[in-house]
Amino acid sequence: MEAVVSTLMECGYGDEVRRLGEEGDWGCASVWAAASADRGDVDAALAMLDPFADTGWWPAVVARNRLVADAEAHAAASAASAASPAADVRSLSGPADAEREPGRWQDDPEEELRFHLAGGWSWGLDDVAAARLDRLLARLIAEGREADIRKLLTEPGSLYIASRYASHLEQRGDRAAALDVLAVYAATPARLLLPEYTAMLTRAGRVEEAVDLLCAAAFDEAEPVTALPTLVRMTADHDVADRVLALIEEVANRQEGMTFPLREQRASVLALRGETDAAIAELTDPDGPRMPPWWPRLHLAHILTNFGRRDEAIAILATIDDPGATIERATLLVRQGRVAEAITIARFRPTRATA
Repeated sequence: MEAVVSTLMECGYGDEVRRLGEEGDWGCASVWAAASADRGDVDAALAMLDPFADTGWWPAVVARNRLVADAEAHAAASAASAASPAADVRSLSGPADAEREPGRWQDDPEEELRFHLAGGWSWGLDDVAAARLDRLLARLIAEGREADIRKLLTEPGSLYIASRYASHLEQRGDRAAALDVLAVYAATPARLLLPEYTAMLTRAGRVEEAVDLLCAAAFDEAEPVTALPTLVRMTADHDVADRVLALIEEVANRQEGMTFPLREQRASVLALRGETDAAIAELTDPDGPRMPPWWPRLHLAHILTNFGRRDEAIAILATIDDPGATIERATLLVRQGRVAEAITIARFRPTRATA
């Protein structure tokens, strides 16, 4: 039940979790108390746990004792920090402060971008780095230095700069220029920005062009792990299902036959156009490892969830008599705002002992 309760909290239904906890549901009570303690409201957390712990029920006693110990430790640490305030400020300064040091990279966004080109993004671009990159590009644009950005695009490793710069261009209404930036990368043998490029082509109404590029890329790849999923996703909004199904067959014929990953892609297309039974048949692998009979339906529900088709996934999960599927269904119902139904299905049961 913890997954359902956590989803309720995540989706803003904390009051419902609190109500259920007060009515005696230990799963709800423990999660709500932990969330209250995390935001500093220890008294509220204790008020939730006390009725359970006061009965002597051991899990609740342990939870209450741990919460009290953590609160005391936090108070002691806060008191020590207040007693020696100077310890600190320097120790808390990190990369964000270093970025503001006068003279670093000559306070020039282009120089900082060159620093990153030399290897700062070798492990990829996380959210913090992406935000920093956006700010640097925005500064150069605001200073009228787009020629410097375009110069950087000729440097090795400029993939991320191209991606974020194209996004800036599209946001300000210059989609043609954005497509020009991405096209160079999408056309390389590695087709590094092909998904972004074809998505932008689609937003520009150039769907057939995007599909043609993706179909060609599907045959270039040793394993079509990028182009095919992108094409499959397009079938949800565009009338390209028949062409994608034919492409999957052709890829299978050119490579090692209709592998299970290819059948998964075919099942996705079939499901997106409403052919649920055919999709389930695709996922039923007689030559694969022995699985429960409901496994293909569960797998299809996961596929539909990944495509944002939650109501359809919920309907399929409702046909599966398995506790895990029931919890997944309840979790999806919460995300769809069907909270009362989710709670009923998850069968929250009072666990509080009576005094």
